Amino acid sequence: MFRPARNLPAVAQVTFQGNHVIPQNVLREAIAGVAVGSPYTEDRFREVLNLAIRPLYEMRGRVRVSFPEIRTEPAKDVQGVNVTVTVDEGQSYELGKVAIEGPSPLAPDVLLKAGDFKTGDVANFDRVTQGLERIRLAVRHAGYLEAKVAMDRKIDNDKKAVDVAVHIDAGPRFTMGKLNIVGLDLNGEFEIKAHLDHEGRRPVQRGLSDLFLTRVREEGLFENLGRPNPSSRSTTGSTPPM
Repeated sequence: MFRPARNLPAVAQVTFQGNHVIPQNVLREAIAGVAVGSPYTEDRFREVLNLAIRPLYEMRGRVRVSFPEIRTEPAKDVQGVNVTVTVDEGQSYELGKVAIEGPSPLAPDVLLKAGDFKTGDVANFDRVTQGLERIRLAVRHAGYLEAKVAMDRKIDNDKKAVDVAVHIDAGPRFTMGKLNIVGLDLNGEFEIKAHLDHEGRRPVQRGLSDLFLTRVREEGLFENLGRPNPSSRSTTGSTPPM
């Protein structure tokens, strides 16, 4: 077992210089909770910068932000080090072309419309991430409940634009299995099934039971109707929890 001769110094305070787009107090607040009080090494601190500070700049299209210099000095009032970070904010980039690449269970134009990407606007990657989540939900709505969505970025320094390639791992498609209705007489069960328009092997959707019960309440089919208690199996080809 190998140990350092002494404990690593803790981060006491972080100061930024060279920043103009984002004020000092905003940067300090973003990094305080994850950096201040933690052991300092430059590699570890750079990881923290990439996790806590870089996203703030990428929300503003500053995808080339960098931290060319990190300096430390002993803190005067506490045991630890004060860290000074030089920020090169870079230029603002716009969002270029967004495209679905690779196999997709739904038409690419349908998914891109769901993503609602603001091409030609500032490359706000917080909004891009939200668009990817909307695409994932659209794929899930088609029955692919384990769908995953990822992206690759291509930065064009000449055009100051960022193109985004969206990749979809749809996973298996889940379909409706057997529908069991408990607690109703034969007439009530028939009425429920008629309104559900149940068809075997139809794609399953998250929230289906809540949506269906809302329809039943609106049409006044049953009095004092409570919330559903769906029971199902989450195996491929059968119905996961709704």
